[in-house]
Amino acid sequence: MIKFPKFLLRKSIPVVDKDKQCLGKVPIPVARELIKTKHAEILHNHPSVIGLRHIGNKTVSPGRVVSTSPLKNLIHTASLFASKSSRSAILNSVLFRIEGHTLRATATDLESYFTGYLKPGTNYSFTHDKGISGVCINRHLDKILSSQNNNLNLHIVKGKDNPAMRIGEFLIDGEDASRFPDMQFHKKEGKVYKGTITDIAKKLGFVGQALSKNMYRSALCGIYFDLKNGQLVGADGNRLHTVSMSDGRVDQNKDDICVILPAKLLQVSKMISGNITVVDNGEQQYAMFDLNVPGCVNCTGVYNAIEGQYPNYRDVIPKEGFITKFMARTKDLMLALHKARIAIGNNDDKTLACEFKNGMLIVSIQRMGRLLYQGSVRGEHHGSSYCGYISVDYLSDTVQTMPGDLIEIMLQGKKDEAWTIRNQSGFTAIVMPIGLENGR
Repeated sequence: MIKFPKFLLRKSIPVVDKDKQCLGKVPIPVARELIKTKHAEILHNHPSVIGLRHIGNKTVSPGRVVSTSPLKNLIHTASLFASKSSRSAILNSVLFRIEGHTLRATATDLESYFTGYLKPGTNYSFTHDKGISGVCINRHLDKILSSQNNNLNLHIVKGKDNPAMRIGEFLIDGEDASRFPDMQFHKKEGKVYKGTITDIAKKLGFVGQALSKNMYRSALCGIYFDLKNGQLVGADGNRLHTVSMSDGRVDQNKDDICVILPAKLLQVSKMISGNITVVDNGEQQYAMFDLNVPGCVNCTGVYNAIEGQYPNYRDVIPKEGFITKFMARTKDLMLALHKARIAIGNNDDKTLACEFKNGMLIVSIQRMGRLLYQGSVRGEHHGSSYCGYISVDYLSDTVQTMPGDLIEIMLQGKKDEAWTIRNQSGFTAIVMPIGLENGR
């Protein structure tokens, strides 16, 4: 039997997350069950409070909804748009409003915005006290909801000082909904682009690998939607990934609208339907996407554009002058690169030696005169023999995010010229080689 030294005279106890932020209160029986199942633990410094365990430790693929509960899916998706570091409790929260009998969830970090709806049904009902229909709740709300709890009522409570929300066994304190930022997107004025991007999740995953982490080059920290030429682009100065938006076809857009969107878009890439609307009214530029959140309706993600001008990426893509071409199966190339990365381990030097000759690619890792790994990949080799050096991470990122069974590597004559790597579906990567002195 679990003992609670200071709980005997209490009806409920507080629950906090790993950042010691209060998520609300739960009845004693619920607290006992959370601790019994090891989902929570009694805090040593505050024995009258329990803390949830393992928050944030589980790795989830970007944009992946892992619950069978539509309510949890809605809350989880909204939390991806809420601020992660703002000192404002409102920006760390999700706004819940009950409109009629339908629940609307809204979240923002002032750069991205989410709105989604969940209709009542046999498993869910949404009610509120008279005089209040909205409340802001901490974004970690989804952490305390069981994915198996598919029958519940969500009720917004007016409260004496602050509003709250009762959901299942939990009563969660909140903030006044009137403090939440008012978001309005006007599409009547300015240039508007509407289109569809095929297989958008794969394409965003590919170009997203090449984004810069250097915030001083903000334009390269985002994904470039070149709507004029129908291309998605990611680059960091050493590599560039680009792919056509529509199965290799280029659609000329008469409005010539191009937009750089933040990398945060990648968090929901697998939920995006592919429909995109871009608005440029001269003062503000943003893009709207339809999101497929299981069990929910009319879900939308909106992203403000990153200010700045994107470099003319088309000028750095080699179009001719290739003296060596090598084509191999993706799985064979990935196997060799995987072994090479294991050989490198945590070494900061990621240099991979590549030699193309006699229908083979020989990859090797050599450090301090020692050969740590050498592997070969059979394929189709045309042209001259070639030996060069490249980052094993860059090459791995390219190959593993390119869909398809075959990868082609095309090389120019000089050792310091970019490598062109592509598949048969229009995915293209331009990677700068590593220049070594005296063969090192």
